[in-house]
Amino acid sequence: YPMVVTLEDWFLMGPKLVNEVKDDVSRRMENEGIPLAYLTDMPFSVCSTHEFEQAVQVMDHVGILTVMQGKVNDSRQQWTLAAFLRSGFQEYAKHTRFLFQEEFDAIGVKTIGEWNREGD
Repeated sequence: YPMVVTLEDWFLMGPKLVNEVKDDVSRRMENEGIPLAYLTDMPFSVCSTHEFEQAVQVMDHVGILTVMQGKVNDSRQQWTLAAFLRSGFQEYAKHTRFLFQEEFDAIGVKTIGEWNREGD
């Protein structure tokens, strides 16, 4: 299950955006002579690093196959990965945590949670 992990959240959801990305990938694969069957044999997903951190924690409980088969074969394929995890694996998704707090603290970068707490 190939996954494109982006530093920022692209908010890639809905048929219009998802299909535009798939069409662009198809064109580029065709130009490079890569078989388009790969897209159906190995459907890819796009997620942010934050979503990926959540996904691997959920996968640790239920398995990669369970999460990714649901994501790529379900009607929720056009959802963001985070929304899919909250919908299909709510009990595990709500207990995920930020994995690199010590590293962010060491370089003095605030996390989203810290920014949100300051606004309270």
